[in-house]
Amino acid sequence: MKNIILTITIFGLQSYIISQGVVFDKERFAKFAKDNPIETTRSFIPNRASIKAYAPYNYKQIGNTCVAHSLAMARTILYAKNFDLDNKIDIIKNLFSVKFLYQSTILTEWIRNDYDGVLTLENGNLSLDPLDAIDVIQNTGFAKVDAENHLEFNTCYPFTENICYNEIIPLNTYEELIATTQEYSVAIKGLISNDSYSSKLNKIKSEISQGRPVLFGIYTPPSFKNLDDKELWIPNDSGTKKSIAHQMLIVSYDDSRYNGSFEIMNSWGTQWGKDGYVWVQYADLIKHLEIAYSIQETFYAFNNQANNLKHQLKSQKNIKFGDGDISQNNAIKGEEDVIEKYKQASYYKRN
Repeated sequence: MKNIILTITIFGLQSYIISQGVVFDKERFAKFAKDNPIETTRSFIPNRASIKAYAPYNYKQIGNTCVAHSLAMARTILYAKNFDLDNKIDIIKNLFSVKFLYQSTILTEWIRNDYDGVLTLENGNLSLDPLDAIDVIQNTGFAKVDAENHLEFNTCYPFTENICYNEIIPLNTYEELIATTQEYSVAIKGLISNDSYSSKLNKIKSEISQGRPVLFGIYTPPSFKNLDDKELWIPNDSGTKKSIAHQMLIVSYDDSRYNGSFEIMNSWGTQWGKDGYVWVQYADLIKHLEIAYSIQETFYAFNNQANNLKHQLKSQKNIKFGDGDISQNNAIKGEEDVIEKYKQASYYKRN
């Protein structure tokens, strides 16, 4: 049995960069994308398209949760788009949980790597490989926020000022959750890295025009960080300064805006960019891409992986589910207006 602290394992893989919560394994992702490619479309691609109207209120990620955060936002957008929910109250009633995906990914890695000890989320400061989260999503699915299941609704940020990334979802509750979350699983398709520029551009635009959020990872240079109240990111960095590894999502494109640009939904708070969004020219973003993939609804029969995970949870005796603490955190300062919007939305969800 490996009595190893998971934080050391994860951060050891990325000691050469500053991370916002993502570990890039490009070789592993290339294999995934080859096996699950975004298909080339022969359909007409319009000059502009957007799924931004289906996004919940943009709020700041906690710690290094960008992978789980962006995926939960993307799943919420996909659900809202498919059910034509463009009212923020209705969208938030169907908000998907960052915490569930974050804990599920870490827990799955603990089981697979035969760790023992008290499971911890390190206040959201553990970094994830997107492919580990993708594996959990495809096999276990997503969960909607729900106070009864120790998730965010009405108890934790963004619905309150409380941070719940030290509070573990109890084992019995977690087992009940994963028996029901597969209905929110999705199909995930990867962008092949050695595709031509035009192929990548057309595939991303095609996915957005079909209502499918596109997630992507980049190393963000200093110019990306300094975008408060700016609408356009122009990468003008020089030298070899360390960059931040980060995952976000594309929600719009427009061939005529800034000579052709994507609109990015970030998770650094509403004070960054314009209310948490920024435009970037096609060539600039594609140049910086490390990975990119889309999510779409799936209607194929689910495999038995969720039941397998449930069995593994019952059979393993070495991982302890501690209670953890609910705390407040200076990281969400400046998010008071967003929290108030979620509080108001939670009233309608309760009623």
